[in-house]
Amino acid sequence: MILLVHSDLGKIKDFIMWADVEFAMQLELLETRRFDTQEVGIIDLGSLDSLGGIEASEPLYIICHGGSGSPVTSLDGEHYRWDALGAVVGRKLSGDCKSIVLFACYAADGKVGSRPIDVFVKGLGKHRSNVRVTAYQGATITNTMATVTARDSKDVGYHPILVADESRMKDAGTLDDGLRNTHQPQLKFDSYLNANPSASNRAKAINAASISESFYVAFGKDMASDDKIYAVSNNKGQPVALTS
Repeated sequence: MILLVHSDLGKIKDFIMWADVEFAMQLELLETRRFDTQEVGIIDLGSLDSLGGIEASEPLYIICHGGSGSPVTSLDGEHYRWDALGAVVGRKLSGDCKSIVLFACYAADGKVGSRPIDVFVKGLGKHRSNVRVTAYQGATITNTMATVTARDSKDVGYHPILVADESRMKDAGTLDDGLRNTHQPQLKFDSYLNANPSASNRAKAINAASISESFYVAFGKDMASDDKIYAVSNNKGQPVALTS
């Protein structure tokens, strides 16, 4: 099950957000091993009652934007406080759900006690206990192809998520701008949306991932060549996990 932090999925025009949806789908398939059935749900804040159907073996990915030192998560100009989001999710969440992943940049960044993950868990804990919440410390970099490598890798320690080195974020921003101009993923996605106004949420996510693949591959290669990123599986990039 996947929760998008937005009141209306139809308003999401950002190729990055939809590509992240597809990436999270692949991560869930890795977690649940449902590669054949691909039992994945995509919901928004208008469909929160669906959270009541999550099974014990099914992780919930909350996909949104985050900023360093920011008390809110945002998407397309809409803002949600992390504690309020935790409380909203907690009120609707299935009693069987045991795992939540905050898939947002900087969700585990900052001073312990005031990080987004801390604040989210506090709100969640008002309504649900014993739910493990995982988040990452820096700016996450996603590439759907990396999940395929993770799925097929014999190295059980391999993790498909990469995090940007905080000291190199200015370089990452410059590279990002340049590659967007070169690969033009947003323009391509806009064209897709205009040509397919009735596309399903799943189709949007898959198309965004396909369109942005070359962009992400080029970005990842350049970042990796100069040690600007690291995999979360090493000591520097370990995820943070808390229990409500």
